[in-house]
Amino acid sequence: MGEGSLITRRRRARAAALAPAAGAPRPALLLGSVAVIATCGLLYELIAGTLASYLLGDSVTQFSTVIGVYLFSMGVGSWLSRYLGGPLLRWFIRLEILVGLVGGASAPLLFGLFAHVGSFRVLLYGLVGLLGTLVGLEIPLLLRILQGRLAFKELVARVFTFDYVGSLLAAVIFPLVLVPRLGLVRTALLFGALNVVVAGVSLLSFAETRPYRRRYLAAIGLALLALGRAWQAPSASSATPRARSFRIPLSTPKARPTSAWCSPATTGASCGCFSMVICSLAPPMSTATTRRWCIRRCKTGPAPAAS
Repeated sequence: MGEGSLITRRRRARAAALAPAAGAPRPALLLGSVAVIATCGLLYELIAGTLASYLLGDSVTQFSTVIGVYLFSMGVGSWLSRYLGGPLLRWFIRLEILVGLVGGASAPLLFGLFAHVGSFRVLLYGLVGLLGTLVGLEIPLLLRILQGRLAFKELVARVFTFDYVGSLLAAVIFPLVLVPRLGLVRTALLFGALNVVVAGVSLLSFAETRPYRRRYLAAIGLALLALGRAWQAPSASSATPRARSFRIPLSTPKARPTSAWCSPATTGASCGCFSMVICSLAPPMSTATTRRWCIRRCKTGPAPAAS
């Protein structure tokens, strides 16, 4: 009888030690954040790979290099997470805002600067590396925040389960729902806003954020406002003929036949559909380099080795 009471008391003490105190991080909310982080992170990676394939050609090379740079950068971010000290939840909120802004702006920025930078690949891989580093910081940070709230084996199992489930969700909805309905630009903006919303929910859910809540709420509001303004920009929609041409290969409507937007009369007998879209953008961009690139591509087919 005495031994049974002792075991019961030990179990109660262990449960009390693992139960979250008032204002302590809530495991369910933060585990949900893991799924959102994984979904957004993989979507940014897919957007960058798809965009690089459209703009540079050779999809195998572009996807391979983008995925490699992104995963390597995540490893760098995980290694750098050891140097983050102080209030970890505050760091997590900062990172979510940064990831939302950088990830949301990635597709519009790359599309907008494609014709205006000398080495587009440097910009592409730099942006992918920055995104990967920021995302790589988040999971180790969440593991440290949840440390002591869950037993170690439960913590690792749940965090990585939510991580992989979020990745599967992103892989399914990206080609089947997001690209056909929104295109690359608005998909990036939408999930950038989702990252910022996660930061706002975390900020309002925990009592320990009260000392700096007002300042960070202002930053979150400005970030959402910037992403919303970019969503309404003509280049993110199909409001103009130029934007429609820009968006056709990124979100091809099922009702529109291929011949309606890729015809020899418009593009030349040897100019592919992708070339037509890029070449249609050259005059508004007013760059002789881009126009020459388009002319060469329409005549010869493959993209030139250098601009």
